[in-house]
Amino acid sequence: MTPTLTVTRLDTPAEVTEMAFQIVQRVATDAISFGSRFVMGLAGGSTPRGLYERMARRPEALPWSSTHLIFGDERCVAPDHPRSNYRMAHETLLSHLDPAPCDVLRMEGERAPDDAARRYEDRLRQLFPRANWPPIDLLLLGVGNDGHTASLFPGSVALEEECRWVVDGTGPDGDTEDRRLTLTMPVLRAARHVVFLVTGRDKASVVAQAFAGEPHETPYPVEALLPPTCPIDLLLDRDSAAEINPASPGSSSSPRRA
Repeated sequence: MTPTLTVTRLDTPAEVTEMAFQIVQRVATDAISFGSRFVMGLAGGSTPRGLYERMARRPEALPWSSTHLIFGDERCVAPDHPRSNYRMAHETLLSHLDPAPCDVLRMEGERAPDDAARRYEDRLRQLFPRANWPPIDLLLLGVGNDGHTASLFPGSVALEEECRWVVDGTGPDGDTEDRRLTLTMPVLRAARHVVFLVTGRDKASVVAQAFAGEPHETPYPVEALLPPTCPIDLLLDRDSAAEINPASPGSSSSPRRA
């Protein structure tokens, strides 16, 4: 598919969820037709929760027996910790599926970050044994109000990684209370399709600057995915799209960089 950025401005988070669900269905069908399996990367945070609940209500809509699920990032906590991305995905989606996905690759956040990162990279390389970078069929991502995506934060050394697939994604302040694991930027750029789920007024400024070309001095981490190397769907609710100039087009095949 042509590497384009498509910006879809919707009214409510529920509409963002429904649009994302339709995209997941379409990409999954195409992936199964092309290669007999579907590999999807799950995002953490609060925004994708509605999508996971939607998928759990319609399990027959997706080819779970041929689906591999991976994670874009994880906090360095046990899988039953309230802040665990895996726990959120398990509670809202995984525990409701029958049949279950053929494979769920959990980041082992309870291990030391570097050990967990290397172990997860080893598992991904087994899933993609001949790939320089893993061609994930569909990668779900969010955007933080500081412009981070996955756990790639402004100023983090993880942004400079050009060889490894998974690294310690702890922010530049080294907060030991919020250690992270994350896929690296080359892995994100190698995905076959990316869907950003963005809701909330606190994201509006970053969205306008990073994706709609509004002036700003320092690039955000999410801008490293532009210009796109694969189809990117940016799904926005009314609040997160609030600072985009009304004259901006709804979609663009060559998004402007600030």
